[in-house]
Order: sequence, then structure tokens, then C-alpha cells
Amino acid sequence: MTPLLLALAISSHAQVATDTAFSNVVVRPRQTVSWIAFRYLGGFSSAIADTLRMDNPKISDLGKLCGGETIRLRRSMDRRALPPQRQIELASRQAVVTTIKGQGEIRKANGSIESLTANRFLSSGDEIRLGAGASAELVIDNQSVLRLRENSRLRIQGLQDTSLAQGRKAGTRVALDAGSLWVKVRTWAGPLVGFEVRLPSVIAGVHGTVFETSVMDDATQKVAVREGVVSVRELREGGKEVKLAKGQEITAKPDAPLGEPTAPKDAPPAVWPEEFQDTDAPLDAKALHKENRKANKASASGVPGGVDCIY
Repeated sequence: MTPLLLALAISSHAQVATDTAFSNVVVRPRQTVSWIAFRYLGGFSSAIADTLRMDNPKISDLGKLCGGETIRLRRSMDRRALPPQRQIELASRQAVVTTIKGQGEIRKANGSIESLTANRFLSSGDEIRLGAGASAELVIDNQSVLRLRENSRLRIQGLQDTSLAQGRKAGTRVALDAGSLWVKVRTWAGPLVGFEVRLPSVIAGVHGTVFETSVMDDATQKVAVREGVVSVRELREGGKEVKLAKGQEITAKPDAPLGEPTAPKDAPPAVWPEEFQDTDAPLDAKALHKENRKANKASASGVPGGVDCIY
């Protein structure tokens, strides 16, 4: 071992030895380790996963958490109070699957096909395909939440790619080829991350918002804004661009001009779908403390381990 590597190893060991401040979180049914890490630490990566394994030797497999178990979180890993720019910089150049319900698969950029499971990391070029009755949630850039409904197909085209940045610090783009996609990008991240969703004939640019997109069997596309502002532009050269405000939506069809926004009276709320509503709860310390006390009480009342596990 070189002197430099030896020094780094000693430094790392000292950090592990002295960093003894932990928070204990009682796992609720169907929560995953990546979901917990994003919620309580503001990030999830291979390095964070390795530290969680080391700090939780009593949990044999962090990929198979069960309701009622307690997981220890190292407080020094909490990134939520860092400046926005630093949070984006620390984000891994990968998407993370935080929740999967039903069956799905990953089509890797190298052509291989794998089962879609929670806590998986996805890279540029990977594609997600969901089966009937399935749903999934991904987190990108440590703060952008993506939720997919059944029979959806989503490709990751770029993660903090400078060629997609368009004047921002980073650029992230996904492509929805079929199904429905719900997206939430935090307002503070809009100026830093140029997040875009590409549909068959239009592309939606996000500036900190909540919106939903869908692609029908006949390639008709819809973009509906629940919060904030979304810019929708045609992919063809010199194509039309339209800005949508909260409550507005627009429909696009291949080989047809982009229409004008409408504002339906029966627009659904920003929280979607029902099984993901906990993810949209406030992330401040007071709310988390109250939530965890409630989880501890439920556990003491007999929330069974081994039930509602994530496999």
C-alpha cells in the first residue's frame, strides 16, 4: 500500500470510529432502504449503501427490509441542509429505483435484460418497462421524483450531461415512449438542473414543478401541469413552443401542429398516485420526528416483522 493510500485508509477508519451520532428509524411496511435514505439523508449512492450495511449488521439484507425493523442512519451523512448547488454536485450520475410494485424489467444499454427491483441504480441508456398493474418510483439528481404507471416505457437519455444543460449547471433528460409519467422537480433545483421529458413529437422542459405526461397507443401525447410552469416545444426544426401554467394541459399528435393549452376543471391534485402519497409529505426535521414517533408506537403495538417486506 502506498503512503497516500495508507493515509486515506487511516483517515477513513478514524472517521468511522469517531462518527457515532446516529438516528434510529423504524421501518414502515413497504419502505425501502433507498427511499429511507432519500427521505432522511437527502441522497442515496453505492457509498451510502455500503455505510448503511456497516452500521446495521443486525439487518442481514438491506434490500429486504420489513415493517417494524429499526435502521441506524449516520447523521453526518445528512445532505438536506447543504446549499442546493452542493446537493446537485453530490448526486450520483445514476437514477435510483426507490419503489416497485408489480413486475417490471430493465433493458440495459449493453442489451441485457434484468428484473426491475427496488434500490437499483440506472444509468444513461437504460430503459424501464412496466407490466400490467405495475408502478414504480425513481429519484434522479437526489431531488427529482419520477413515478410510472403500468405498461409504461421510460428511457434515460442523460444524467447531468453537459451537452443537455442548455446554460444550466447540469442537464438531465428522460424519454417516455409509452404509458404515464408523473414528475416532481423541486423549485430550487430548476435553475441548476435542466430537466426534460422527451415524448414522441414534443419535449417538456421543467423549471421546478409537478406535472404529468402520457403517451397513448396511437402516439397521442398529453402534458398536464399541476404546479409551477412547464415549457412544451415541438421536436421538428423551428417547431412551436408553448408555456403551460398550473392547471393547464396540452395535447400533441405526430404530424400535427401543437395546439393551444386548455384548463380542465376536473384536473387531479399534484399528489399521484395514491400509494406514493407518503413521499410528498414535508421533509423538515419536526415532521420527520413526529412521523418516526408514530412509527415507533405502531411497531410497539405489534407491527409484525416479516410482513410487507420489499423483495
